[in-house]
Amino acid sequence: MISLNDFVRAINDAIMQSHDSLMSNDVGILDKFFAAGESGKGEKEKKEKKEKKERGSGGLRPKNVIVEYQVLDAEGNPQAVDVHVPLITLVPLSISRIEKATLSADFDLEAIEGELQVSFSRHVEGDARGRSKLELTIAPQEASEGMKLLVEGYEAVLKRQIP
Repeated sequence: MISLNDFVRAINDAIMQSHDSLMSNDVGILDKFFAAGESGKGEKEKKEKKEKKERGSGGLRPKNVIVEYQVLDAEGNPQAVDVHVPLITLVPLSISRIEKATLSADFDLEAIEGELQVSFSRHVEGDARGRSKLELTIAPQEASEGMKLLVEGYEAVLKRQIP
């Protein structure tokens, strides 16, 4: 037998750990699209970055690809222009969450010393008693406002590079 409170707490903890695992994967987006390091700026920016790092706030810079983009010059001749494209603007972002968790189980409840105790039935071949079923529905989640603003900002930078 197990206390009903302990049983519910164990299920809740397992679901929360699953949620945390999904969230860790989502935070990994930062590693895919951003890197720590120098951004190629001048000495003033490097000094500011060093000071920020010492204060405990590290900076990330977007990972970019350079795409050659064809434009027409003033005379109408094609000209190649390098466009620095942040990777985060090229792919759809997929974030997951546990939408619903359902647990079905056969058990007996008994009050022992004022606390409810759960006892699970033994499974007998052909008998549905004692079987448990856990359903987790994992669904896509809309990106946070911060992530949306970040992507929109990089998209705006990208658009300004294209004449």
